[in-house]
Amino acid sequence: AERNSYKIQWVDDDGTVIGDETLEYGQMPAHADLTKPGDAYHTYQFAGWSPEIAAVTGDATYTATYTAAKNTYAIKGADRIAWTKGSGKTVVVTAVQTGGEDRSFTDFESVDIDGVALQQGVDYTVSAGSTVVTLTADALERLSKGDHTLTVKFIGGEVSIGLAIRQESVSPVPATGDESNMLLWLTLLLASVGGLALLAFAIARKRKRSAMKND
Repeated sequence: AERNSYKIQWVDDDGTVIGDETLEYGQMPAHADLTKPGDAYHTYQFAGWSPEIAAVTGDATYTATYTAAKNTYAIKGADRIAWTKGSGKTVVVTAVQTGGEDRSFTDFESVDIDGVALQQGVDYTVSAGSTVVTLTADALERLSKGDHTLTVKFIGGEVSIGLAIRQESVSPVPATGDESNMLLWLTLLLASVGGLALLAFAIARKRKRSAMKND
């Protein structure tokens, strides 16, 4: 007897059978697109079935295919960070995975500045919400004045941002009350001496004129 129905099987790219059906000769198979979770290195996008779906002429197996994009990362809302010595402030940096599911917190590894690894729990803390890194004031205080590079590392990549350390501005120290009073009294004393000198000069000049008239 002539065979008129055939088995169509759908398989994910890892070999897992996700469905099968029996169709008549000439029918067109169809299946919804699949999704594949990203991993520490890549994000995946469904690319179609292999071989290309065609009208039924016999048994067939269709396997899902995906395109892979390497995971990339970015610092959210900032191009550069500036911090002033002596401020006592922490610095918060949020790193995100760009494109696809954000696995950045799951895949987080470490933080370094200028290639030197920082100690988690001492120099910084990290929390979810993408990847939120909070640098302590003590860790920042140890850095020299000038430009540095902060790098957040993940299993499959990393992202860096410039970090500028500024010197604390020093304001002139105002004079204390005692010093101010001393300066005031010295000024008054000099003014008094000057006034007495002028008075003495005027009196002496007046006496000299009187003496000259009497002569």
